[in-house]
Amino acid sequence: MAVPRLVPTFWRLFPVLLLAAAFSGNARAQQKPDASFVQTVAAKFFLWDTDRDQALSEAELDAAIENPGNTGRAAAALAALKRAARSTNYTLPPLTLANIRKLANSPPATNRPDLLLMYDAGLKSLAGMSHRLIFAASQLFPSGPPKLDAIRQGHMGDCFCLAPLGAMVHRSSQEAASLFEVEADGHVLVKFGGGGVFVDQPTPAEFALAMLAPRGRDGLFVNLYEKAIGRVDNLFRSPEKQSGLDIDAISKGGSMGRILSYLTGHRITTFPLKFGHEATAPAERDAKLAELRQKMAESGQQRLLMAAGTQKTSTPGLTQKHAYAVLAFHPAADTIELWNPHGNNFAPNGQPGLTHGYPTKAGIFTMPVKEFVQQFQEIVFEGPA
Repeated sequence: MAVPRLVPTFWRLFPVLLLAAAFSGNARAQQKPDASFVQTVAAKFFLWDTDRDQALSEAELDAAIENPGNTGRAAAALAALKRAARSTNYTLPPLTLANIRKLANSPPATNRPDLLLMYDAGLKSLAGMSHRLIFAASQLFPSGPPKLDAIRQGHMGDCFCLAPLGAMVHRSSQEAASLFEVEADGHVLVKFGGGGVFVDQPTPAEFALAMLAPRGRDGLFVNLYEKAIGRVDNLFRSPEKQSGLDIDAISKGGSMGRILSYLTGHRITTFPLKFGHEATAPAERDAKLAELRQKMAESGQQRLLMAAGTQKTSTPGLTQKHAYAVLAFHPAADTIELWNPHGNNFAPNGQPGLTHGYPTKAGIFTMPVKEFVQQFQEIVFEGPA
């Protein structure tokens, strides 16, 4: 891993990573995915297997993914293998060429990855991408300042990173755009609070791994943001717990409050909501609800960011152990408006509420505050400057 150069700032833990990377895009392969995947892995396997033990280790996959020379089908194949290796849904055998071929030729199952589907998704992400992704800030946001619908959580467990970003985009798309400064050579400074991190533009395999196809070029800033947050998060870990790819550091969950603090440079406060779904005396419950409403109203008036998280949920359409952006509190209606980073759509099969769920479009939905505290575990607030 490259040694970072620090940006002068009060936040001295923030590194600057200067990497030069070339991106060579490639149109989607014309061969059928099942044929081209196996052929591509077979052609590249011995280049990726650098220790010559006839199996691809996690470190070897990471090194190949960070190599901008792996483009097109090779990039999509690496992304598929990495997604399979990263998943906790199954235990993979050693990634020998024979085992990879066997996995690719076997029907998908709950205990086996669908490598061909993952490979095809990577090809779609890479389709039509140009030689260089970024030359200037205007090319980072080709359709104008970022919008919520450009942020979509993929297969990583990084909702805790995306919910705060979504809250900022909703508050001010211009503010969110100002997080990114594009250098003449294509490097990007991603700014947090009073400091920042330089990241290189994604390699083809990183781009395929990010699953940007649904959001296209307009979602490239999300990948840069994830890389920067992952780089910082990685450095907070002890050396033996650091991941090979910085983005892996945020792939399996974390603290949305900490990310909210990274993003703004401000302290955060956490408001537990256990009173909403545990045995609580009515007077205490009413007092907590009044306190919560006041806190949300003050945060809304000061335009401070808010995010909320679940643990267990019983309402259809809500996701367990998930982070949401809080977009608004509506005192007159006593409702809270939230955004799910998955950007999902949901239609209740019955009267909207705790039993049937809430109408959701592009991840946005509204629910009564009294019901919100019954399903959510906590809400975090950005502190004033």
